[in-house]
Amino acid sequence: MQKQIGAGTTVAVVITSHNYRAFILDTVRSALEQTRPADEILIIDDGSTDGSPDLVRQTFPDAPNLRIIETPNRGHASALKFALENVTSKIVFFLDSDDIWEPDHIEVMLPGFDRRDIDFVFCDLKVFGQREHHVKYHDGPLDLGITAVSTWLQPNWYGAPTSAIAMRTALARMCLDLPQHFVDMFRSGGDNPLVYGASVLGAAKVYRQTGTVRYRLHGNNDWGLDQTPSELFRSTLRIRALVDFYGTRMAFGPETWRWLKLEFKTKPVPTAADVESYANLALKTPQSWYKRRELSSSIRKWGSVLNQDNGKPRS
Repeated sequence: MQKQIGAGTTVAVVITSHNYRAFILDTVRSALEQTRPADEILIIDDGSTDGSPDLVRQTFPDAPNLRIIETPNRGHASALKFALENVTSKIVFFLDSDDIWEPDHIEVMLPGFDRRDIDFVFCDLKVFGQREHHVKYHDGPLDLGITAVSTWLQPNWYGAPTSAIAMRTALARMCLDLPQHFVDMFRSGGDNPLVYGASVLGAAKVYRQTGTVRYRLHGNNDWGLDQTPSELFRSTLRIRALVDFYGTRMAFGPETWRWLKLEFKTKPVPTAADVESYANLALKTPQSWYKRRELSSSIRKWGSVLNQDNGKPRS
Protein backbone atom coordinates (compact mmCIF):
# COMPACT_ATOMS: atom_id res chain seq x y z
CA MET A 1 0.00 0.00 0.00
CA GLN A 2 1.34 3.43 -0.94
CA LYS A 3 2.42 5.39 2.09
CA GLN A 4 0.88 8.86 2.24
CA ILE A 5 3.03 11.81 3.16
CA GLY A 6 2.41 12.36 6.84
CA ALA A 7 1.52 15.31 9.03
CA GLY A 8 5.11 15.29 10.25
CA THR A 9 6.39 16.30 6.81
CA THR A 10 7.43 19.94 7.02
CA VAL A 11 6.81 22.38 4.21
CA ALA A 12 8.53 25.67 3.43
CA VAL A 13 7.44 28.38 1.02
CA VAL A 14 10.22 30.48 -0.50
CA ILE A 15 9.22 33.83 -1.99
CA THR A 16 11.85 35.79 -3.89
CA SER A 17 11.22 39.46 -4.57
CA HIS A 18 12.80 42.52 -6.16
CA ASN A 19 10.84 45.78 -6.42
CA TYR A 20 7.43 44.12 -6.76
CA ARG A 21 5.61 46.36 -4.27
CA ALA A 22 2.59 46.47 -6.59
CA PHE A 23 2.11 42.70 -6.41
CA ILE A 24 3.75 41.25 -3.33
CA LEU A 25 0.86 41.64 -0.87
CA ASP A 26 -1.41 39.46 -3.02
CA THR A 27 1.40 36.91 -3.30
CA VAL A 28 2.13 36.74 0.43
CA ARG A 29 -1.57 36.62 1.28
CA SER A 30 -2.04 33.64 -1.04
CA ALA A 31 0.79 31.81 0.74
CA LEU A 32 -0.60 32.62 4.19
CA GLU A 33 -4.15 31.50 3.37
CA GLN A 34 -3.32 27.94 2.32
CA THR A 35 -5.66 25.18 3.48
CA ARG A 36 -2.53 23.20 4.34
CA PRO A 37 -0.47 25.88 6.11
CA ALA A 38 3.25 26.05 5.47
CA ASP A 39 5.55 25.43 8.42
CA GLU A 40 7.69 28.34 7.33
CA ILE A 41 7.36 31.14 4.79
CA LEU A 42 10.62 32.80 3.89
CA ILE A 43 10.76 35.99 1.83
CA ILE A 44 14.14 36.81 0.35
CA ASP A 45 14.08 40.45 -0.69
CA ASP A 46 16.76 40.84 -3.34
CA GLY A 47 17.78 44.46 -2.79
CA SER A 48 14.40 46.14 -3.34
CA THR A 49 14.36 49.94 -3.31
CA ASP A 50 10.57 50.38 -3.37
CA GLY A 51 9.88 49.79 0.34
CA SER A 52 8.18 46.43 -0.29
CA PRO A 53 9.79 44.63 2.72
CA ASP A 54 8.41 47.23 5.14
CA LEU A 55 5.02 47.11 3.41
CA VAL A 56 4.85 43.34 4.01
CA ARG A 57 5.87 43.76 7.67
CA GLN A 58 3.22 46.44 8.22
CA THR A 59 0.47 44.47 6.47
CA PHE A 60 1.17 41.10 8.11
CA PRO A 61 2.68 41.98 11.51
CA ASP A 62 1.50 38.81 13.25
CA ALA A 63 1.74 36.30 10.40
CA PRO A 64 2.84 32.92 11.75
CA ASN A 65 6.13 31.49 10.58
CA LEU A 66 6.79 34.42 8.22
CA ARG A 67 10.36 35.69 7.92
CA ILE A 68 11.77 38.43 5.70
CA ILE A 69 15.47 38.52 4.94
CA GLU A 70 16.86 41.46 2.98
CA THR A 71 19.96 40.92 0.86
CA PRO A 72 21.93 42.99 -1.66
CA ASN A 73 20.64 42.72 -5.22
CA ARG A 74 22.34 39.68 -6.73
CA GLY A 75 19.57 38.17 -8.85
CA HIS A 76 17.06 35.34 -8.85
CA ALA A 77 19.38 32.33 -8.60
CA SER A 78 21.35 33.94 -5.78
CA ALA A 79 18.16 34.70 -3.84
CA LEU A 80 16.96 31.11 -4.23
CA LYS A 81 20.33 29.72 -3.15
CA PHE A 82 20.40 31.96 -0.07
CA ALA A 83 16.83 30.96 0.80
CA LEU A 84 17.70 27.27 0.75
CA GLU A 85 20.55 27.91 3.17
CA ASN A 86 17.93 29.15 5.63
CA VAL A 87 15.12 26.63 5.03
CA THR A 88 14.66 23.88 7.61
CA SER A 89 11.66 22.01 6.12
CA LYS A 90 11.83 18.77 4.12
CA ILE A 91 9.77 20.00 1.14
CA VAL A 92 10.13 23.45 -0.41
CA PHE A 93 7.59 25.25 -2.58
CA PHE A 94 8.70 28.23 -4.64
CA LEU A 95 6.65 31.35 -5.33
CA ASP A 96 7.63 34.48 -7.24
CA SER A 97 6.42 37.74 -5.72
CA ASP A 98 4.21 38.64 -8.68
CA ASP A 99 2.30 35.34 -8.79
CA ILE A 100 -0.66 34.00 -6.79
CA TRP A 101 -1.65 30.58 -5.48
CA GLU A 102 -5.19 29.32 -5.01
CA PRO A 103 -5.86 28.40 -1.34
CA ASP A 104 -5.48 24.64 -1.88
CA HIS A 105 -2.21 24.72 -3.86
CA ILE A 106 0.00 23.09 -1.22
CA GLU A 107 -2.74 20.62 -0.29
CA VAL A 108 -3.16 19.30 -3.84
CA MET A 109 0.55 19.33 -4.71
CA LEU A 110 1.86 17.60 -1.60
CA PRO A 111 0.44 14.12 -2.40
CA GLY A 112 2.80 14.11 -5.38
CA PHE A 113 5.51 13.23 -2.86
CA ASP A 114 3.65 10.21 -1.45
CA ARG A 115 6.13 7.91 -3.16
CA ARG A 116 9.52 8.10 -1.50
CA ASP A 117 11.29 8.09 -4.85
CA ILE A 118 9.56 11.26 -6.10
CA ASP A 119 11.78 14.32 -5.76
CA PHE A 120 10.21 16.99 -7.95
CA VAL A 121 6.54 17.91 -8.46
CA PHE A 122 5.30 20.59 -10.85
CA CYS A 123 1.96 21.74 -12.18
CA ASP A 124 0.17 23.88 -14.76
CA LEU A 125 -0.22 27.66 -14.76
CA LYS A 126 -3.08 30.00 -15.48
CA VAL A 127 -1.54 33.09 -17.05
CA PHE A 128 -3.27 36.41 -16.36
CA GLY A 129 -2.50 40.10 -16.70
CA GLN A 130 -1.32 41.33 -20.10
CA ARG A 131 -2.39 38.03 -21.67
CA GLU A 132 -4.53 35.11 -20.52
CA HIS A 133 -4.04 31.46 -21.32
CA HIS A 134 -3.58 28.07 -19.65
CA VAL A 135 -0.08 26.58 -19.76
CA LYS A 136 -0.10 22.79 -19.35
CA TYR A 137 2.73 20.29 -19.62
CA HIS A 138 0.24 17.53 -20.43
CA ASP A 139 -3.51 16.99 -20.59
CA GLY A 140 -3.55 15.18 -17.25
CA PRO A 141 -1.30 13.93 -14.45
CA LEU A 142 1.91 12.35 -15.65
CA ASP A 143 4.78 10.39 -14.12
CA LEU A 144 7.86 11.47 -16.09
CA GLY A 145 10.19 8.96 -14.47
CA ILE A 146 13.84 10.01 -14.69
CA THR A 147 15.07 12.41 -17.37
CA ALA A 148 18.83 12.62 -16.71
CA VAL A 149 20.30 11.15 -19.89
CA SER A 150 17.79 12.72 -22.27
CA THR A 151 18.35 16.16 -20.74
CA TRP A 152 22.12 15.79 -20.92
CA LEU A 153 22.05 14.65 -24.55
CA GLN A 154 19.55 17.25 -25.70
CA PRO A 155 18.52 19.81 -23.04
CA ASN A 156 14.76 19.59 -22.65
CA TRP A 157 12.66 21.51 -20.16
CA TYR A 158 10.94 18.96 -17.91
CA GLY A 159 9.26 21.32 -15.49
CA ALA A 160 7.55 24.66 -14.99
CA PRO A 161 8.34 28.24 -13.95
CA THR A 162 9.26 28.81 -10.31
CA SER A 163 5.79 29.30 -8.81
CA ALA A 164 4.61 25.89 -10.05
CA ILE A 165 7.54 23.90 -8.62
CA ALA A 166 7.91 21.95 -5.35
CA MET A 167 10.97 19.87 -4.49
CA ARG A 168 12.64 17.97 -1.73
CA THR A 169 14.83 20.55 -0.06
CA ALA A 170 17.96 18.40 -0.21
CA LEU A 171 17.60 18.13 -4.00
CA ALA A 172 16.99 21.87 -4.39
CA ARG A 173 20.20 22.57 -2.46
CA MET A 174 22.11 20.23 -4.76
CA CYS A 175 20.72 22.01 -7.82
CA LEU A 176 21.87 25.39 -6.56
CA ASP A 177 25.25 24.19 -5.32
CA LEU A 178 26.85 26.09 -8.20
CA PRO A 179 30.04 28.06 -8.79
CA GLN A 180 29.45 31.80 -8.48
CA HIS A 181 29.73 32.43 -12.22
CA PHE A 182 26.74 30.15 -12.83
CA VAL A 183 24.76 31.91 -10.08
CA ASP A 184 25.57 35.23 -11.74
CA MET A 185 24.66 33.79 -15.14
CA PHE A 186 21.07 33.25 -13.95
CA ARG A 187 20.33 36.62 -12.37
CA SER A 188 16.99 36.13 -14.12
CA GLY A 189 15.57 32.69 -14.77
CA GLY A 190 16.69 31.15 -11.49
CA ASP A 191 14.26 28.31 -12.17
CA ASN A 192 16.66 26.99 -14.84
CA PRO A 193 19.08 25.47 -12.28
CA LEU A 194 16.12 23.93 -10.44
CA VAL A 195 14.56 22.33 -13.54
CA TYR A 196 17.67 21.30 -15.46
CA GLY A 197 19.65 20.46 -12.33
CA ALA A 198 16.94 18.19 -10.96
CA SER A 199 16.77 16.36 -14.28
CA VAL A 200 20.48 15.72 -14.77
CA LEU A 201 21.01 14.88 -11.08
CA GLY A 202 18.55 12.00 -11.52
CA ALA A 203 15.38 13.31 -9.89
CA ALA A 204 12.13 11.43 -10.42
CA LYS A 205 9.52 13.96 -11.57
CA VAL A 206 5.73 14.02 -11.65
CA TYR A 207 3.31 16.50 -13.16
CA ARG A 208 0.00 17.31 -11.47
CA GLN A 209 -2.69 19.32 -13.20
CA THR A 210 -4.07 21.45 -10.38
CA GLY A 211 -5.19 24.81 -11.77
CA THR A 212 -3.87 26.39 -8.57
CA VAL A 213 -1.10 28.68 -9.86
CA ARG A 214 -1.88 32.09 -11.33
CA TYR A 215 1.13 33.39 -13.24
CA ARG A 216 1.00 37.16 -13.65
CA LEU A 217 2.28 38.49 -16.97
CA HIS A 218 3.32 42.12 -16.92
CA GLY A 219 5.83 44.46 -18.49
CA ASN A 220 8.74 43.42 -16.29
CA ASN A 221 8.57 39.65 -16.76
CA ASP A 222 7.70 39.07 -20.42
CA TRP A 223 11.29 39.33 -21.68
CA GLY A 224 11.38 35.67 -22.67
CA LEU A 225 8.49 36.07 -25.10
CA ASP A 226 10.24 38.54 -27.41
CA GLN A 227 13.91 37.57 -27.34
CA THR A 228 16.14 38.66 -30.19
CA PRO A 229 18.07 35.92 -32.02
CA SER A 230 21.23 36.98 -30.15
CA GLU A 231 19.50 36.80 -26.77
CA LEU A 232 17.99 33.42 -27.59
CA PHE A 233 21.38 32.05 -28.68
CA ARG A 234 23.13 33.32 -25.53
CA SER A 235 20.37 31.78 -23.43
CA THR A 236 20.88 28.46 -25.24
CA LEU A 237 24.62 28.61 -24.57
CA ARG A 238 24.06 29.29 -20.87
CA ILE A 239 21.69 26.34 -20.52
CA ARG A 240 24.08 24.02 -22.39
CA ALA A 241 26.92 25.08 -20.07
CA LEU A 242 24.70 24.54 -17.03
CA VAL A 243 23.62 21.06 -18.16
CA ASP A 244 27.23 20.11 -18.90
CA PHE A 245 28.24 21.23 -15.40
CA TYR A 246 25.67 18.91 -13.83
CA GLY A 247 26.67 16.15 -16.25
CA THR A 248 30.30 16.45 -15.13
CA ARG A 249 29.18 16.18 -11.51
CA MET A 250 27.36 12.96 -12.41
CA ALA A 251 30.43 11.66 -14.29
CA PHE A 252 28.56 11.50 -17.58
CA GLY A 253 30.79 10.73 -20.54
CA PRO A 254 30.96 9.23 -24.03
CA GLU A 255 29.24 6.00 -22.93
CA THR A 256 26.31 7.66 -21.12
CA TRP A 257 24.05 7.24 -24.16
CA ARG A 258 24.03 3.49 -23.39
CA TRP A 259 21.66 4.21 -20.50
CA LEU A 260 19.06 5.79 -22.80
CA LYS A 261 16.69 2.81 -23.01
CA LEU A 262 17.12 2.02 -19.32
CA GLU A 263 16.04 5.56 -18.48
CA PHE A 264 13.12 5.34 -20.90
CA LYS A 265 11.84 2.34 -18.96
CA THR A 266 11.46 4.50 -15.81
CA LYS A 267 8.35 6.07 -17.39
CA PRO A 268 5.32 3.99 -16.36
CA VAL A 269 3.24 5.16 -19.33
CA PRO A 270 5.36 7.18 -21.78
CA THR A 271 3.64 9.72 -23.96
CA ALA A 272 3.83 9.59 -27.73
CA ALA A 273 6.18 12.59 -27.49
CA ASP A 274 8.43 10.64 -25.10
CA VAL A 275 8.62 7.69 -27.47
CA GLU A 276 9.44 9.93 -30.41
CA SER A 277 12.04 11.93 -28.49
CA TYR A 278 13.91 8.91 -27.14
CA ALA A 279 13.72 7.05 -30.45
CA ASN A 280 15.16 10.06 -32.25
CA LEU A 281 17.93 10.45 -29.67
CA ALA A 282 18.83 6.81 -30.27
CA LEU A 283 19.38 7.62 -33.95
CA LYS A 284 22.02 10.19 -32.94
CA THR A 285 24.08 7.91 -30.73
CA PRO A 286 27.74 7.24 -31.70
CA GLN A 287 27.44 3.71 -33.04
CA SER A 288 26.90 2.05 -36.41
CA TRP A 289 23.78 2.99 -38.37
CA TYR A 290 22.45 -0.52 -37.87
CA LYS A 291 22.88 -0.35 -34.07
CA ARG A 292 21.28 3.11 -33.99
CA ARG A 293 18.23 1.87 -35.86
CA GLU A 294 18.07 -1.23 -33.66
CA LEU A 295 18.11 0.87 -30.48
CA SER A 296 15.51 3.28 -31.85
CA SER A 297 13.23 0.43 -32.88
CA SER A 298 13.68 -1.22 -29.49
CA ILE A 299 12.60 1.97 -27.69
CA ARG A 300 9.51 2.27 -29.87
CA LYS A 301 8.63 -1.36 -29.21
CA TRP A 302 9.12 -0.96 -25.45
CA GLY A 303 6.93 2.16 -25.52
CA SER A 304 4.15 0.04 -26.99
CA VAL A 305 4.66 -2.61 -24.28
CA LEU A 306 4.43 0.00 -21.50
CA ASN A 307 1.22 1.32 -23.04
CA GLN A 308 -0.43 -2.03 -23.86
CA ASP A 309 -2.87 -1.73 -20.94
CA ASN A 310 -3.58 1.92 -21.67
CA GLY A 311 -4.23 1.97 -25.41
CA LYS A 312 -1.83 3.87 -27.65
CA PRO A 313 0.90 6.13 -26.23
CA ARG A 314 -0.65 9.34 -25.05
CA SER A 315 -0.18 12.48 -27.12
